[in-house]
Amino acid sequence: GILNMNGGAVTGDIANAGAINGAMALGGAALNLNGTAGSVTGAVTGGAGSVVNVNGTFTTGNTFAVDTYNIASGATFNAGHGITADTAFTNNGVTTLTAVLDGAGSKTNAASAVLNLGVNGSVGALTNNGIFNLNGGTVTGAVAGAGTVNVNSDYTTAASFAANTFNVASGATFNVGHGITANTAFT
Repeated sequence: GILNMNGGAVTGDIANAGAINGAMALGGAALNLNGTAGSVTGAVTGGAGSVVNVNGTFTTGNTFAVDTYNIASGATFNAGHGITADTAFTNNGVTTLTAVLDGAGSKTNAASAVLNLGVNGSVGALTNNGIFNLNGGTVTGAVAGAGTVNVNSDYTTAASFAANTFNVASGATFNVGHGITANTAFT
């Protein structure tokens, strides 16, 4: 189905597997993005307690500025527009970031997760316990955790990196301008 938002605020949680047209003000509500065909065309904002849960396959159509942003295990999230998470951003699925991931909240890539940072992507401090693929983009804060960092294109660090394993792809150059710690291997 289609929900046309023409103003007003959401006062209860929404489960969406269809189209939401227009800007959405969540207040403190949750937006559950389910299935493979859901879309939101307008900017999504939320206050304290607001949560966005990506439970299926979702590609942003506009910016999101909420308290907490979660990507479920098995879910696929394509962020081509800015994401602001004031309390937490947690990736348990597969996320491709080609926009800015911002906000004061923690950013976590879980043990079973994959975070792909694209050419125009940017993330601040990150706890990486899964797989973090650097395909370009910018990491402005420290990266820590027990995961793997794959450097797939030329990359220069702007902050310290720590991981169990670093892999630099054939033909890629990893320029380390800040501290780097490889607990297990650097290949």
